[in-house]
Amino acid sequence: MCVDGDLAANVARTKGVIDEAARAGCDFLCLPEQYLSGYGKPEYAKAAAVILDDPHLLELAGYAAEKGVVTLAGIVERRGDGYADTQVVLDGGQVAGHYTKTMLVSGDRAIMDDCDDELPVFEARGVRFGIMICQDSSFPEIAATLAWKGAKTVFSPHYDSIRRDEMDAHRILVRNNHIGIAAHYGLVVARANVVGYLAEGNRFGYGDSAVFGPGGRRVRVQQGCAPNGSLALGEGGLAD
Repeated sequence: MCVDGDLAANVARTKGVIDEAARAGCDFLCLPEQYLSGYGKPEYAKAAAVILDDPHLLELAGYAAEKGVVTLAGIVERRGDGYADTQVVLDGGQVAGHYTKTMLVSGDRAIMDDCDDELPVFEARGVRFGIMICQDSSFPEIAATLAWKGAKTVFSPHYDSIRRDEMDAHRILVRNNHIGIAAHYGLVVARANVVGYLAEGNRFGYGDSAVFGPGGRRVRVQQGCAPNGSLALGEGGLAD
């Protein structure tokens, strides 16, 4: 669970999660969408927005490198006078790459001015991977492009904020989207969803993080309230 609008608190919390991943022998850690900034209200997101060379990000990149964990962290990226929904790849003590959400929903558009369509593929620890953020996973063209570019794993960070009466239907829909992507394109698909509660609108982030292997087989799933919603991946398996 992140603290909406409190970048410093979320960086500190992320260091603790990196520690957990390192102790578990994991190579990769994927944090939920906008985890470092928070996404409860536009003012929260903007208050914690950062540029790609922000000292907080560089500090976190250095920490992740010390622990030997490639870390994918969600931010609200400040771009001039605008904002973007971005997931940074922290590797080798630096911001080694980033992906910006392509398919924005109405809540995004209340904050975001920019989106990208480059769909980059990255490589770390011998793994070629791409990123799709939340709503991106509803469009198979994005996963198809990443697979065509050589990705073998796709990380899918989310920040779901769903009414109680819609939670189960949404969970099933999103799960099936990820199973379909894994099965159709022969990918490992790792979804990381936030845990939290937004009193305005009585909405929940229900933390249904999971990993699906090629063929759509579920490798690991976290139902309900994992403490941070993140996923860590390594040769020895997964740690929530």
